[in-house]
Amino acid sequence: MEDKCRIVISRPTALVNAWRSFDVLVDAHKRGELRGGGSLELSVAPGAHVISATIDWCGTGDYPIQIKPGETVHLRVKNGMKYYLLLSIPVIIALSIYSYYTTLPIET
Repeated sequence: MEDKCRIVISRPTALVNAWRSFDVLVDAHKRGELRGGGSLELSVAPGAHVISATIDWCGTGDYPIQIKPGETVHLRVKNGMKYYLLLSIPVIIALSIYSYYTTLPIET
């Protein structure tokens, strides 16, 4: 029987943070980077492990797993900000209008 276990972590393609990678941590140690549309396969020993993924100042939090000898665990990491771009469009428009009117030359 095989003693090593596998953790396969995938990340769907998304527009938000598409060009940036998640750092994948197993038991608080960085084990790899995960780009949009990619997957990462890690070998670990059987037993309890804590998985997390971070990108800059935010992350998934700790996800504890219990893995048996020879087992493969599949996990998926995705951005939790579904409507981030839709919400940012009005802000970008407002800032553009403000910038336009505050940079007009003053006529006297």
